[in-house]
Amino acid sequence: MTIPQDYLPRAPQPPAPRVEAAALAICDALAGERFGRQRGGKRVVDLRDACGGFRRFGRENSIPPDDYRWATQLMVEAGLLECVEAKPPSPLKDEFFADQPGPPEYVLVSTLDLWTRWRTQGGLLCPRGEPLPGPLGDPVTPPVAEPNAPASSRVRCDEGTRSVFLDDRCLAEGMVPHVFRFFKAIADAHPEPIKFKAIRERAPGLHGKHSTRDLKNPLPRALKSLVKSGRDGYYLTLPPL
Repeated sequence: MTIPQDYLPRAPQPPAPRVEAAALAICDALAGERFGRQRGGKRVVDLRDACGGFRRFGRENSIPPDDYRWATQLMVEAGLLECVEAKPPSPLKDEFFADQPGPPEYVLVSTLDLWTRWRTQGGLLCPRGEPLPGPLGDPVTPPVAEPNAPASSRVRCDEGTRSVFLDDRCLAEGMVPHVFRFFKAIADAHPEPIKFKAIRERAPGLHGKHSTRDLKNPLPRALKSLVKSGRDGYYLTLPPL
């Protein structure tokens, strides 16, 4: 089914990278336990939570709610998510409106194609530099290193393949998106340390993630040995050349 009118975007379409960031955050929520849950062998999340930017219990979220609405609409149109009614409306318990049906509830249901793109193609709505569906702007290309970048920039993170290179040697590839973004934020700050709060502001989709259990511990062994933490935050310790 199509998305109900109440959950459609209200603002103009944002730039493609913003919609992609919201799409990744929706996948992280589906895969997590705070908002996502299992239903019939698939992962589901409440449509209300997704289109509201997962703003529950007062947590801050750097992604605007309408970016989530655009991401939700495009993911449903692309067949990556299915929007279904969760259950028949329950009667409202009110002495003046007895037996009146309550508002219907909807969930977003994951599809196999969604997880295939999430894990292997480096993107959801714009995998590997392809444009977003509809009139959402230009293709998203991987960032190119600045010509004046200092020679000490030995770590390179490829967002297209979610790979990490040290001195042009691949240490990890095809990483889980939120783990990759956690490491990339630390690498981008190198040689300075970075607080976890700043990492969450820079990297979308880390809301509800525990810094050690969900992000540092799942790092591949070759990367985990490079990441240290202290009073000033997380930082990299690179081997000598």
